[in-house]
Amino acid sequence: MFRILLSALIVSIFLASFTGCGKREPRRVDTIYNPPLQTFAVAELGDTMIETSYGYVAIKSFATLENESDKIKYNLQNKYKFAPWTFNLKKHDCVLHARENSLIDIDCDGKFDLSKSGDNLHEPVPYTVEKKDHFIAMASGSYKKEVIYQGKIGNKINMLYREFFANGDQFMIRDAFTQKIEYELDENGKALVGFKGLRMDIIEASNNSIKYKIIKDFN
Repeated sequence: MFRILLSALIVSIFLASFTGCGKREPRRVDTIYNPPLQTFAVAELGDTMIETSYGYVAIKSFATLENESDKIKYNLQNKYKFAPWTFNLKKHDCVLHARENSLIDIDCDGKFDLSKSGDNLHEPVPYTVEKKDHFIAMASGSYKKEVIYQGKIGNKINMLYREFFANGDQFMIRDAFTQKIEYELDENGKALVGFKGLRMDIIEASNNSIKYKIIKDFN
């Protein structure tokens, strides 16, 4: 269950959300799909197969170094937060924030130029940016819907559907709308799940995990 504290910090985030490289997009009221629609996904037993949330959305950006040699050299093997930062009284829009070794792209050309101490790098370090929608707070009429995988028995897969409603700064479950779902697989071990407008193409399923594709969201 989400617990989101509304504070001055969140209000400031409402004003605008940076997507990296100097581009600014305002926060919006929107729906987030996890996983995104029309993508393949795998869920383990007890995992959420799909989660649909509606409310205030901001964009978070993450940077990844392109070259494996740079990842090793700067100890930056994963994706890291990418956002504006003020350094030496000057604001830089393209900065990778990492505890190990933050980097700065002074001209936002897709290559880092400075270390976190402000020293020039021996040579530019290319990177890529990934942007993700991020639920930040409740809006009027906020809600959440989810389907949880509950395994396979015989030739049938079992799932649990749950709904949540906004109550102040958190989601509360709607017990009356919780429902178990059971679908029979065909002779190839596949199925097309249809439930409350949701459409999921089941590719492969076992008692421990399931591979699927979200075709359409709930109505």
